[in-house]
Amino acid sequence: MLWETRSCLVFSAGVLCAFLCACTGHPDALNRPNALAFDAQGRVFVSDFHNQRIAIFDREGRRLGDFGEQGLGTGKLWKVWGVRPAPDNAVYVLNHRITTAADEEPYVEVKVFGPDHRERLAFPVTDGFSSSAGWPSDLALAADGSVAVVDQQLGAVLWFDPQGHLLRSFRGPDAGQPLDNPRGIALFAGGFWVVEEYPHRLRKFTADGTQALEIGGEGSEPGRFLFPQSIDIAGNGDLLVADLGNYRVQRFSAGGEYLREYRPKRIAGRSPPQLLQAVFGPDEHVYVADSKGNRVIVFAPDGMWVRDIR
Repeated sequence: MLWETRSCLVFSAGVLCAFLCACTGHPDALNRPNALAFDAQGRVFVSDFHNQRIAIFDREGRRLGDFGEQGLGTGKLWKVWGVRPAPDNAVYVLNHRITTAADEEPYVEVKVFGPDHRERLAFPVTDGFSSSAGWPSDLALAADGSVAVVDQQLGAVLWFDPQGHLLRSFRGPDAGQPLDNPRGIALFAGGFWVVEEYPHRLRKFTADGTQALEIGGEGSEPGRFLFPQSIDIAGNGDLLVADLGNYRVQRFSAGGEYLREYRPKRIAGRSPPQLLQAVFGPDEHVYVADSKGNRVIVFAPDGMWVRDIR
């Protein structure tokens, strides 16, 4: 089945280490968390991947609730690859699903849940030429209500209006290299950053698609990456990057200067951490989804471990 093939790839030679296959005991425990984001109230929304739901915690790690369950209908989730709360307290979810119970072909959609966590809108992620996109892996919300979705297989950022109509497709600057395996995206006033997994780099673009900066390259030294997964932007413009293959999160200034790393300790008896997304939380604490560790790791701004949320 396609979902099993996609979710059990072994990390090697540029392949996403998404071996999301173990189970935890307690029904409320996180099971392969792979995405997270904060809302304006300081609540963190976590994609609880194998439980097919969105779990909600406060900044101290106390569970506040959850929504979603496995299924194909309204209010149901299948395989979530991105979550973004909106200023109006809606929650946007990037949901990979099959079209019917007997169909193995994927159908990718953005689902919008209202403040009451009831689904109020769903629209397909498509480039306008096919019934669905290739392999969308992240989404971001613009100030005007539009939605940007990164499609790794198509090598594109797809922009949709608030009602889900395709506005445009960005595949790279007119004069420069096209996007190559884009994996994550973050927006800022005047442009956006894109994480490109296999070239092991970040690129900054202005609103008109002009490349303004490039960071990284393959390697394990500070400022270099092995299969970066996500990017987040702090209020002062600092960047946070989940550096999957190096088992760390790196922080940069807005101008691309390396600042520090956040590196979790390995859990005894388990595989190395699988850091799929890192975001800035309240008071500049750093929250990291460790999928194989079935946890969200919280670091202080100075890189010290604070707690695990499970």
